Amino acid sequence: MTDLRNFEHWDPGVQAVTQVDGDGGGPGASFDVVVDTPRGGLTLRYITIYCDSPRKAIVEAKSRMFTSIDQIEVSEDSGSTVVTYDAKLDLNGPLRLFDLALRPVFDRIGKRANTGLLRVLDGQPA
Repeated sequence: MTDLRNFEHWDPGVQAVTQVDGDGGGPGASFDVVVDTPRGGLTLRYITIYCDSPRKAIVEAKSRMFTSIDQIEVSEDSGSTVVTYDAKLDLNGPLRLFDLALRPVFDRIGKRANTGLLRVLDGQPA
């Protein structure tokens, strides 16, 4: 889960991922992630800001328009592996006024990614 090159296998909104720094996931790793937008692909540089592999990672991407802080946690519950992926997307600067209006769009993106992650991990929703 810490190797973001896997994003394109489960997130339908991701077109491509290229590793920029590091070798796989972990401390010091960064990735260029090309995501779908209405105007075509947008490249976001995700930087690993915290990693305790394989249990937890936090990655951050900033663009002129928004900041995404993604927290990935893997734990065990009654013999099953639980993956929690929480992405906090916030518009930057004066655009923050539109955060609430865009929340449904961000939620739809998250739901599509969740469906893909469940498919790849062959998991059950919790």
